[in-house]
Amino acid sequence: MTKNQSQKDIRQPTHSCDPTSFDEMTLRFQFDILDFSHELWGWETLTKEQHIHFLKFVNSIEKLTWSEIKATAGGKSHGTNHHSLEIANFAKIAQKRLQELNLDRIAGDTLFSLRINNLTRVYGVREEEFFRPIWHDPFHDQPNKAAYPIS
Repeated sequence: MTKNQSQKDIRQPTHSCDPTSFDEMTLRFQFDILDFSHELWGWETLTKEQHIHFLKFVNSIEKLTWSEIKATAGGKSHGTNHHSLEIANFAKIAQKRLQELNLDRIAGDTLFSLRINNLTRVYGVREEEFFRPIWHDPFHDQPNKAAYPIS
């Protein structure tokens, strides 16, 4: 505060929002940033069975709150199934693809990962209660093809 600035001149927010309050909201999907054409993770590459499996997954998970989704555990290491991942740890081709699609600005530093099964992940942007899928990645166990290679 400068010498000439009084306490009442400083703007104060009239509403505050606890970002964790969105965790108590039910997940909502928004399909506006899908990458249809990527040769490995594009939505056009899915088989009919993969589409059906994804829709069944959406149907089951969209009834849950974000807190419930983030608490879901399992897999080999029994860690959380659904969580944020640093974009810096994605494959270089995934990072480049985000830039090509101008999604790097939307995504920020992280993408959210939803685990469909032991080999398939859906990566996208989480904004408040919305999940905005980008890629469907069935190559979680193949480091040379995966968007987010496991070591």
